[in-house]
Amino acid sequence: MLVRESGVTVRKTRKRSSGVAMTASDDWGIEAPAPRGAIGFGVFAHEVGHQVLHRGNSKPRWLEEIEAWEYALAQFERFELRGVEQARARAARSLRYAAGKAARRCSPATAQAIVDRLPAWVLVYDDPRDAVTTDVFELLVKAGARL
Repeated sequence: MLVRESGVTVRKTRKRSSGVAMTASDDWGIEAPAPRGAIGFGVFAHEVGHQVLHRGNSKPRWLEEIEAWEYALAQFERFELRGVEQARARAARSLRYAAGKAARRCSPATAQAIVDRLPAWVLVYDDPRDAVTTDVFELLVKAGARL
């Protein structure tokens, strides 16, 4: 249904739970896992979200990631699917990575914009292993404090 509505072309299904959306090419191609489970559907819907929301637009990468994950999670509610908690945990991990990457390179104003825009559920660590990877909020505060 998402593919039909959006006009996205599935170029390749991946075995791993990662995906890519080719927003700069002529065809609306994505590579994503087959949407068999919660994580696969979340990643698939995330890549569709990139095509629907960001085709031809130029926004900061961190903002595109937030918007695409919000779109993907909204599809769980729209189709009344189970597993949104698993997908939200995967999205949070992905957004923490994207925010941490941006925080290492951004201005104080951008760091503050990221803090203001990140959904609250991104900074909640349900799995202790997630907290070890990157303390994103701390990185953003440090980036925002630079003069």
